[in-house]
Amino acid sequence: CPSRMALAMTMSGSSIPRTEQQPLIIFILDDSEAAHRSEDFAPSRYAFQVEACRCLCRAFVPLAHGSATCLSRGTRTRCRGMDSSSDDDSDCGVSEPEQLVVVLGAAGRPRVLLPPTTDKAQLSELRELAPVEGSVRLAQALKVALLTVRQRRGAAPGCPVHVVAFVASHAALAATEVGQLVGSLAAHGVRLDVAVVGSTPADGAHMHLEALG
Repeated sequence: CPSRMALAMTMSGSSIPRTEQQPLIIFILDDSEAAHRSEDFAPSRYAFQVEACRCLCRAFVPLAHGSATCLSRGTRTRCRGMDSSSDDDSDCGVSEPEQLVVVLGAAGRPRVLLPPTTDKAQLSELRELAPVEGSVRLAQALKVALLTVRQRRGAAPGCPVHVVAFVASHAALAATEVGQLVGSLAAHGVRLDVAVVGSTPADGAHMHLEALG
């Protein structure tokens, strides 16, 4: 995780609770063309999201629950203890938990980028993926996440699930969609955090993102 790179997040000190059940973390990435083009996060907002996933997995400390956090240039906090040239996921000063990770892409037609795995090194391979035409479709991506949760709970009932969704371009969310998604997430006991990478979305979208969190 680059020493220059930062995660702007309000930490409450909470983390996914350690239980006998293998926890599942679902990352939703904004892999749109807009996220790849923007250079306010070097080399791009998309690359920043991938590095953030790697850092969060190693530290096992997700974003503070209950808020949509803005990852803007003025509010970044530094990633922990990794050299910018290092791809070694073993030396972050924190023991590696056995969490199961799934990564979804939210641009265009939301889909699985990385199927369920405990091999966090595979996250680095996501850097090379090409951008997707179209805007980020967060609501649809969350529906894919819920489908993944149902499948996982079928094999491991009661396993803790945490969803971390990144928005790095304009996200259109209707109030009705927000209400439905909040209900569905609550019904499945899914924890959700939304991180806005860069500028705050316009047209009330940020308020809707906060409602999701």
